[in-house]
This record gives sequence, C-alpha cells and structure tokens, in this order.
Amino acid sequence: MLSLVLALLFSPAPDRQAQASLEARVHANASDPHAHLDLCRTYYGLENWDAAIRDCETAVKLDPSGTNHDWLGRAYGAKAEHSSWLQAISLAKKVHAEFESAVAAAPQNAVARRDLAEFYVEAPAFLGGGKDKALNQAQALQAISKPASLYVRARLAESDKNMDEAERYYRDAVTAANQSGEFLSELAGFYRRAGKLDQMQQTIAQLQNSTGEPVFDGASMLVRTGRQLPTAIAMLKRYIAQGATADAPVYQAYYQLGLAYEKLGDKNQAKAQFQQSAQIADYSPAERALAKMQ
Repeated sequence: MLSLVLALLFSPAPDRQAQASLEARVHANASDPHAHLDLCRTYYGLENWDAAIRDCETAVKLDPSGTNHDWLGRAYGAKAEHSSWLQAISLAKKVHAEFESAVAAAPQNAVARRDLAEFYVEAPAFLGGGKDKALNQAQALQAISKPASLYVRARLAESDKNMDEAERYYRDAVTAANQSGEFLSELAGFYRRAGKLDQMQQTIAQLQNSTGEPVFDGASMLVRTGRQLPTAIAMLKRYIAQGATADAPVYQAYYQLGLAYEKLGDKNQAKAQFQQSAQIADYSPAERALAKMQ
C-alpha cells in the first residue's frame, strides 16, 4: 500500500507546473529519497544531465537501493555521451560502479542486470567491459526474465557482427515475451541499426495495437529514418491521446511530431508542435528547434 501511495505522490514531472511542485516537495523534505529519484528522472527526461546526476546522487545517499543506483548509472551514462573524451572516461567508471551496485543491492532486478550487461557489451576492457561478463549476466537473467536474457545474447551477437544470430535472439526474445511491445521495439531498433529498414517498418507495424513507450519508440524510429511519416504522426498522436508514460514524456512526443512535420515540409505544423513541447516543459531540443526556425 505504501508503494502505491508513493507512486501517486511522486512520479517524474510531466510538465513545468508539476516539475515546480516536485521541486517544492524536495525543498520541503530534502531527506525523501523517492522525491529525489523522481526529480532525477524528471531532469533526465529534460536532458538536463547535471541536475539529474545531482538528485540521483542524493537519492542514493539517502537510500542505496538497486533502483536508485541504476538511475544514477543511467544519468552518468547520458552525461558521458554528451561530454569530451576525457570526461566520458571518468563518467564511464562511475556508470560501471553504479550498475554493479544496483545489481548487488537487488540481484533479482532484471532491469538493473540488463543495464549492467549492456555496459559490459559496449565498454572496452580497460573501463570494466567484457563480453564474458555480459554472458554471465545473460545466464543470471535466464531465471529472472527469459526475454531479457535473450536480449542480452542478441546484443552480444550484434556486437560481434553475427547479425543472423542476433536477429534470431531478438526474435526469440519477442516470442518469449508474448509479442510484447517492448521487445518488438528492440527488434525494430536492431533492424534500423542493421540498415534493414523494410523489416524495421514491418516490425513497427506490429506495434499498432500496443500502448505506452513502445509506440513512442516505434514512431520515433520512423521519424529518424524518414519512413512512413504519416504513420509516425498517427502513432504519436495516439500515444499522446492515450497518456504519455513517465519515461517518454508528452513534451518529447510533441517534439517528435515537430520533426515529422518538418521532414514532410510542413513548417507551420512543425513550429506548432515544437512550441507545444516548449510550452509544456523546458525541453532544450524543442527550444533549439524553434530557434533554428526563426
């Protein structure tokens, strides 16, 4: 019951007003780790990496739970992707430490193990990466989440350029997850990276009856590749109408709509969507898009 109450009181802020309210709650009760975590996730969605790191660090100090460590690792990782090479090296070490701590604190947390496994796949050995370590996580995940275990094996095969094997594992993950939107979008992402855009489109078409973040992810892939833009627009509008999720906030959906209309050459609609995004939250990509259109 307590976790439900906390979920109702605290969640990543979907708009500027909710963000201000959450910030006020944190100011009034600075010792609440749940509020700090959700403020971290709010800043993460806004791509304000420094603020996200600050509040996730506080959440970890107050409550070193697996979830808090995992989100701090994600925040460090996002910051690393937008930093100089030297700073990225330092941040990558922190990512490793946080993901390791997340799994140590919550060994049954499939999300944390999957994040750690992805780090092992992507990071060089001198930063703690290693495909043998990723395989160990895949084996540990077998008893926790078979789809996640198969996903890690797919990532390993893809990293080794074994594309046929990777595709089989991605497809097996979809099957093991009963055709869930989450793993369909992962399969579509694989096809995008592999340059198999027709297969990507076919997989995204299977998301038509899904809800939540996979719909956003599928539409965003269509926008990124310039494929089936009217379909992407329809998916994004449906996603907004059904209620955006915390990890793909509504202002991000309006931003993607703006990009879609921009690629279609409809500058007025593009500007309107970027404006809507920027009105909802201090989302810098939308603000930059608007500045370019002036």
